[in-house]
Amino acid sequence: MTTKTSCLWVILAGLLTHAHAAPDLTADHARTPRVEAFFAVEHARAPAGGGTNLLLHLDIIEHWHTYWSFPGESGEETRIEFELPDGVQVGPIQWPVPERIPFGPVVNYGYEGSADHLLEVTLDEGLEPGTPLSITAHARWLVCEEECIPEEASFTIHFEVGPAAVVEASRAAFAEAREGLPLTAPWPMEQTAADRVRFPGDFDAETLVDAYFFADTWGRVQPSAGQSFEVVDGALELTYTPGPAPGPLAGVLTLVERIDGREQRHGFAFTTQGAASLASGDAAEGTAAGLGLLLALALAFAGGVLLNLMPCVFPVLSVKLLALTQHAHGEASALRRAGYAYTAGVLSCFGLIGVVLLVLRAGGDAIGWGFQLQEPWVIAALALLFFWLGLALSGWMDIGTRLMGLAGQHSGRGGDFGTGLLAAVVATPCTAPFMGAAVGWAILQPPAVAMSVLLALGAGMAAPFLALCFAPGLLQRLPRPGPWMVRLKEALAFPLYASAIWLVWVLARQAGPDAVALVLLGMLLIALTIWLSRQAPVLRAAPVAGLVLAAGLTIVMLPGLSSRPMAVEQTAAVNATRIAELRANGQPVFLNLTAAWCVTCLVNERVALRTDAVQNALANHGVTYLEGDWTDRDPDITALLEEFGRAGVPLYVIYPPRGTPRVLPQVLTPALVVDALDETLGRKAATATRTQTNQEESS
Repeated sequence: MTTKTSCLWVILAGLLTHAHAAPDLTADHARTPRVEAFFAVEHARAPAGGGTNLLLHLDIIEHWHTYWSFPGESGEETRIEFELPDGVQVGPIQWPVPERIPFGPVVNYGYEGSADHLLEVTLDEGLEPGTPLSITAHARWLVCEEECIPEEASFTIHFEVGPAAVVEASRAAFAEAREGLPLTAPWPMEQTAADRVRFPGDFDAETLVDAYFFADTWGRVQPSAGQSFEVVDGALELTYTPGPAPGPLAGVLTLVERIDGREQRHGFAFTTQGAASLASGDAAEGTAAGLGLLLALALAFAGGVLLNLMPCVFPVLSVKLLALTQHAHGEASALRRAGYAYTAGVLSCFGLIGVVLLVLRAGGDAIGWGFQLQEPWVIAALALLFFWLGLALSGWMDIGTRLMGLAGQHSGRGGDFGTGLLAAVVATPCTAPFMGAAVGWAILQPPAVAMSVLLALGAGMAAPFLALCFAPGLLQRLPRPGPWMVRLKEALAFPLYASAIWLVWVLARQAGPDAVALVLLGMLLIALTIWLSRQAPVLRAAPVAGLVLAAGLTIVMLPGLSSRPMAVEQTAAVNATRIAELRANGQPVFLNLTAAWCVTCLVNERVALRTDAVQNALANHGVTYLEGDWTDRDPDITALLEEFGRAGVPLYVIYPPRGTPRVLPQVLTPALVVDALDETLGRKAATATRTQTNQEESS
């Protein structure tokens, strides 16, 4: 061998070694707490006018699962968003054959162990050979066991235009993914009745062990109702329970056959004209998303209606009721305009809060619903405003502007709109029944979906008031305007004073006594300007100036004060690690996530959690009681809320030492808590606590 040849071999060996050591840019990996994800392209080079394939492979930890294109009775399908170079298109996900995943009375459709998601890539003919291409994918999946956790990861892969060259390292993974896809059915599907389909083929009743049809469209088949099958003259006849939206079927038929003593499972894809098909991509995705969106919208609207019954909203609604009495014997059109203006105010506030919430969360802030009352300056400004409005209702000032509509003295559209704004501001920290799950789901969705749910919540809150504005006959039953209205107006000042006191108490918990002193100084300034306005008519606008000045000084000076709150009982940090440690030691846990500004939380604590019956039940079961205070921002508590799909407090969870945590409703009674403890942890001393609970509720 010549010296020149030896040098060439050395150079070639070096190049090969360098190539072996270089990172594989055709694949990317990511790891989340419950899933190990692998994203790859099938070809290192793909021809122009042709294409290649992508694969998202999920390895799921034991006992957890992800979801199919239609997730069944709960859940959400895996989604992938792409950043693509010019001349590159990616098709919809090709879903592998799903499995039935029962959870109590609910049946879901998805994957345990692993899940492969194939996608076809096509390249424009005009792409030049050698052109480097880069694809970035952002994948989101919902992984569930007893609880559901949304997870996500981003990937980037590289390949180039040229003669097809397969990536050998990924060949086996792509082959396995194709084996998991449903086959094209060799027989048609015939709908023979509203609850029965027939597959005319050559089926053997002796070898067919199981048959099940996975409809890929919501409402066609009820997943939890079960299915039955029989073979009649070689044809398979399958009976199912129609869902709430029956129609043409499309989806996957799975057959389990026993061949040579072994059971084999195969899936067959069916498409039906007029129905979404397995390969339709956007249609199937939209249907599944529509199921979640429709349910979330309904829950949000119902929760918004119930927000009107929350204690924090009463003061503002009582003021607005006073304004409605002034319309009672007026024109119906004026009453309707008042309803429209109030509704617009509510929706504007919910929309603004939603935008800020989504923007801050997108920026990485761990915040949730009611976040505005985690800011001391907002608490202080609201306390001053409620105090100012209370003085207005008490008759201490008469400024004769649209602002007085907030105080129930004038009913211009500006005042109606402002009252809607104010009602929404003080209502959003509350979490009414039904709305917790809806808002928790919404803030994890794309912005357009999230905003639609939040606006539905606002529409529900405004609905009772708006409906009353379209029923003038009810208001006309009130007495004619007279002295009684003055007395009512003055009486309604006291709920506003009470709200101001409550807000000052919340501020004391958040920012300490210096902040309280600052707000009280602001109230003194308001009182002084009102007194001045009564001394000289030229100072008629002084009360408004006093409110603005007091609020401005408070907002400016508050951040510079000591943030150390008044002395409160110090407890250990409340987070997932602390809970896991207690459970590992065999300790059951009762978790109470609360906040000082959450009136529902405080009522539940007084009415249920601090009663002797509940305290005795906790002691009898040896429960560790953990109270997480979300009055200020706390990312650990936000994480616990998100773990259960919630966006705000209250949240009550019973953790047994082993097994599934139990989430309690948002409105508690002693009997409800005691029963939940007994059912979750066993009935230790249940009789004694039950007797005491009955006595307390009777009294």
